[in-house]
Amino acid sequence: MSRNEMATGLSYLWKVVPRSIPVMARLGISYMKFRSASKKAGKKFEEELLSRGVDADVAKELAKLYVDSSKIERFER
Repeated sequence: MSRNEMATGLSYLWKVVPRSIPVMARLGISYMKFRSASKKAGKKFEEELLSRGVDADVAKELAKLYVDSSKIERFER
């Protein structure tokens, strides 16, 4: 790689990195909000199951499956 090509690559990098930081921060905040809402919905789901007479252990396991179904790791497969 010549010096000119390297300089062009570095100048591109200097333009891209500062612009990507706010995008990554927004993605992180959105992810945290999504996980928080998912956990809250899981708790409500478990409470509803318990109020309908489902066994506590079964309700807890179903709520865990409910929350786990919204994990990002499941979407990337």
